[in-house]
Amino acid sequence: MARSKNRVLDVAQKDHGRLITAQVELENGEVVIANYERFCWVRLPEELKPFYNSAMSQPPIGQYGSRSSQQSK
Repeated sequence: MARSKNRVLDVAQKDHGRLITAQVELENGEVVIANYERFCWVRLPEELKPFYNSAMSQPPIGQYGSRSSQQSK
């Protein structure tokens, strides 16, 4: 069994690792290096939980438009 060439080369220290540089082996065997940007958390860092829990417990900033319970025909 061949060893995978997938490696994480660098994780940015600022902004809790928003940018990650990784080496990836493609299906055709080619090895590429690319930067990947985090777009969501799978598991949030403990130090950020109070901030996000507080933000998510607030009511919506605004509601626009109206939504009737019955549509006009």
